[in-house]
Amino acid sequence: MFDSEQDGLIDSYEVGLWNSGGTLLTSATVASDAVNPLIDQFRYAYVAPTTLTAGQQYQIGALFNSGNDALIFPGYATDFTTAPAIQFNLSWYAFGNTLANPTFFGNNTPAYFGPNFLTTGVPSIPEPASLALLGIGLAGLGFMRRRRT
Repeated sequence: MFDSEQDGLIDSYEVGLWNSGGTLLTSATVASDAVNPLIDQFRYAYVAPTTLTAGQQYQIGALFNSGNDALIFPGYATDFTTAPAIQFNLSWYAFGNTLANPTFFGNNTPAYFGPNFLTTGVPSIPEPASLALLGIGLAGLGFMRRRRT
């Protein structure tokens, strides 16, 4: 959750991540005060690792029961960046007093942001061509060593 003053949140927030089919993939509660770690003006709560598929759409949302904590509008933020692999698509929202998949959308202009999430890199898997080059190089080294003896 965005912590505008970086001094802790007034309220606790339920935050969730849904796939395009509306299935809740993971959720957490970001606690009030300064309990959760602060990274680039956002407070984070730990969730179990969740694998996301490239090219798919996901919705992130938080339950706001009051207006006690400030939200962020990207046009007013300084030093505001997103991960290169993540693209803002539409402003989604839901109604109610429980955490729910945001199923209504406004438009594609920037929106107010409260929730956020961190990503970790995917371990690289060598391409077959790279493995072939490595194999040829090792075979060449073996041949040279054998030739010297």
